[in-house]
Amino acid sequence: MRLSIGSVMKFLTVMLFAVITFSNSSRAQNVYSQVTAINGSTISLLAGEGANYGVDTMVLIIQMKGADIYEANDAGYGAVTGYNNAGAYVFGTILSMPGADDILVDADVSNFSTSGMVQVIKVITGDASGNYTQGAITPPAWDGYTGGVYAANLCGDFTLSGDI
Repeated sequence: MRLSIGSVMKFLTVMLFAVITFSNSSRAQNVYSQVTAINGSTISLLAGEGANYGVDTMVLIIQMKGADIYEANDAGYGAVTGYNNAGAYVFGTILSMPGADDILVDADVSNFSTSGMVQVIKVITGDASGNYTQGAITPPAWDGYTGGVYAANLCGDFTLSGDI
């Protein structure tokens, strides 16, 4: 199977998120929420999950699934025939919360499809004066709706002293 440079870069970028994220209890944690609907730049979260977010929170919106594959029982089986936005992601900031479980973001998410298992991840943020040290990082497993990715936006030094 051949991958385009763009899809490889998306994969490497997402993998980089895991390299720069905290996972021990003394550090802030990512929050993961399943997206149930998208209307323009308004994203509806699973009931009760809006309380985990607030205005000015940085989030990563990522579509986890959706690619079409060649399914004939021959040597070409499994070749991607259409990405359909699988792996697409965008960083955004929450501008407002028009409903208890709705967030309005400053990012274009109009091409994302909830059938592709879109999730919102609250991004870990740091400040310019911070130096960060982290031991082993084990992201929560992908459960079919959320997980599998860590995201951080850091401005200080980061030292990883364990395995990913």
